[in-house]
Parts: sequence; structure tokens; C-alpha cells
Amino acid sequence: MTANLTIHAGLLILARLIVVALTMAVPLLLVRRLNQHEFGIYKQAFMVASTTIALVPLGFGMSVFYFLPRYKHRRTQVLSNTIVHLSFIGLLVFIVFAS
Repeated sequence: MTANLTIHAGLLILARLIVVALTMAVPLLLVRRLNQHEFGIYKQAFMVASTTIALVPLGFGMSVFYFLPRYKHRRTQVLSNTIVHLSFIGLLVFIVFAS
């Protein structure tokens, strides 16, 4: 069992290292390939997307970690409310960006 856990941990570390390498390499490659105006548009689009992803759920998903252990008998209701809320917000954002 310990060897299995070690293999899984090693794979997770390897995946994390690949993500870090790509996170550092992609902007460096884009700076070399794109002109200044195109790179500015890329950075602005990335900033808008990351800000939207962080703000749209309104911290609702994190509040589930508070309510789930507190109300064990209402777990299904809390989870269904969370899914409905996040689905509604996701649909709303989709409509805004699609139009």
C-alpha cells in the first residue's frame, strides 16, 4: 500500500512540475511570437477570464465546506442548492458571453 501511495504522490508531483513549467514557458513563448499589441490583448483577455472565474461563484462553493459538516441531516439539500445556484450562475455567465 505504501508503494502505491508513493507512486500516486510521485505522479502528482510530476504533473505539478509540468504545470509549473508550462505556466512559465507559455508567456515567454507568446512574448516572442506576438507583437506588443497582440500580447496586450492576450494579457487583458486572460485577466478578464481569470477575474470572472474567481468572482462569478461569489464564494458559494467554499461556503459548502462550512455548512456540510454543520448540518449533516440536510446534506442533500445543501448540495442540491449549491448545484442549482452554480448552474444558474454558470448559465447566466454563458448567456452574457455568448451574446
